[in-house]
Amino acid sequence: MIGTSYFPFLGTIYLIILTWKDHTNNMRIDSRQNFFMMGIALSLYSHFNHGLIYALSLVAIVMILYKFMTKYKLIGTADIQSISWIFLGFGIISYYILFWWVLLFSVMTLIYFCLKKFIFKIQTPTPFYSVLLISFIIISLAFGLYIPH
Repeated sequence: MIGTSYFPFLGTIYLIILTWKDHTNNMRIDSRQNFFMMGIALSLYSHFNHGLIYALSLVAIVMILYKFMTKYKLIGTADIQSISWIFLGFGIISYYILFWWVLLFSVMTLIYFCLKKFIFKIQTPTPFYSVLLISFIIISLAFGLYIPH
C-alpha cells in the first residue's frame, strides 16, 4: 500500500462534492468527476504487481456489476459510476479491503432502502451519495488508508 494514500484522500474529497451536489442539485451529477476518479483508481495498478489475470478479472467484475446495476435501475447512473471506481480502487489496493467495503456497503444500502420504503414510505428517488461517502470513509479509516506509508 506504499504511496496509495492519494486514492482515499481524493476519493473522500470527490464523494463530499458529489454528495453535496446530489442533495442540492436535485440528484443531477456531472459524470466527469466520476471518470476522473476512475482514472485515479486505475492509476493504483502502478503500485501493485497483481498480474494480468487479476487486473482483467477485476475490470470484468466492475463491467458486469455496472451492466447489472444499470439494467435494474435501483440507483442513479452517477451512483453506479461511483460504485465502480470505489470497487475498482479498493480491489486494486487489497481484495480484503474490497470484501469489507462490499459487506459494509451492502448492509448500509439494505438499511437505506428499508428505511426509505418501509419506515418513511418514500416512493420517489432520494439522494444516495451519503451511503457511498459514509461507507468509503469508514473503510478508509478502518484500514488506515489515509496514513501515508
